[in-house]
Amino acid sequence: MLLMLFIVSCHTEDFSRTNNERQVVAPTADGPGAYSRSAIEDKSLQEQLDYKKAHLLTISQFISDNLPTVTNHLKDAVYNTPDSLYPLTFDVLTLFEETNLDYSSINGAFEAFEDLDETTWLPSLTIPYKSDPITNGDFETSLPVFAIADYDIGKGEETAVFYKEIEGTLTPTTLEIGENRHFLTMYIDIYGYNPGGNPPPPPANLRLYINKVTPKHYKENWISGRVEVHFSGYKKSYFPPNVGGYCGEAIAGGVACYSPVGKRIKKVKRRHIGDQFNASYTIDNFDTYQNDYVVYYLIFEYDGWPAFKQTTTFSLPNNNSRNIEYRSWNSPYHKATLSMDPNNPYGYPFARTYSYNDSGIEYDLN
Repeated sequence: MLLMLFIVSCHTEDFSRTNNERQVVAPTADGPGAYSRSAIEDKSLQEQLDYKKAHLLTISQFISDNLPTVTNHLKDAVYNTPDSLYPLTFDVLTLFEETNLDYSSINGAFEAFEDLDETTWLPSLTIPYKSDPITNGDFETSLPVFAIADYDIGKGEETAVFYKEIEGTLTPTTLEIGENRHFLTMYIDIYGYNPGGNPPPPPANLRLYINKVTPKHYKENWISGRVEVHFSGYKKSYFPPNVGGYCGEAIAGGVACYSPVGKRIKKVKRRHIGDQFNASYTIDNFDTYQNDYVVYYLIFEYDGWPAFKQTTTFSLPNNNSRNIEYRSWNSPYHKATLSMDPNNPYGYPFARTYSYNDSGIEYDLN
């Protein structure tokens, strides 16, 4: 899951504190959030998560303080967009600028994610579904509950910390929200710049591409609203003995070496997990239909900082190996090593007729 903060709201629920709620200590300005960007990169995962929560809480408090302005600006899109076209995503800085909000007092919360781990993380606000407060016309008057995404290191799963406003201040609470359309959800995530998209097809259709894809596993909790299916890969045609290292020759659908982001194949809405879509995602363009190249790649669910920067290794001919980095809380959907020669001496599947199907993903190449 991407680094994120989201907001949920319900018009009629009683949010008064009960004896069963546990007070959660919020990050403070002189705590983890006070680390510099360069310092936080060398801290533990827990300290990085606390750093993230501290700055996302600052952004959340600012939105809470200016909620009438924010909701008034978003209401036309929120009310007039059919449920089938949700989630809706808005760039946070653009939102503030279009509403003439002076966010200079919290500019440090945005700067905290600039040039962090060689990436600038940009905040966005997503409303994942058309909840009851929207369909009932209560978008501007609903009482908000904020939540900041977290990660439980011990359990190895994505979680969230919830906040509600008490006398103007967002106060932590263990209020259980769950996946419930009674609540209005505004989800803010911090995402790394990703060129995404697909290179244009080459002349004569001599491209190798991912044709149809069916993601079957969420690899996200309900909060995020969608799954980011990404690709990273390279090719090689020459294998001197006993050579290792990272990456390989660049391909059209790949990225620069050591980039853990990869390229986005598609953002898949949760409701469409299990549905097939036409990816038509170019892996690479070749001069001939068959050739000596070996192509190796992985398809993975991308998560933002501080999700683990993982490495997967591909064993190649002549005792060669190559590593590819990717950023995710999860293992990849799939990794493959294929040949562009159907009669290759390595026993690799022929790339242009390759297909794969398991409990996590199904796809085919052409």
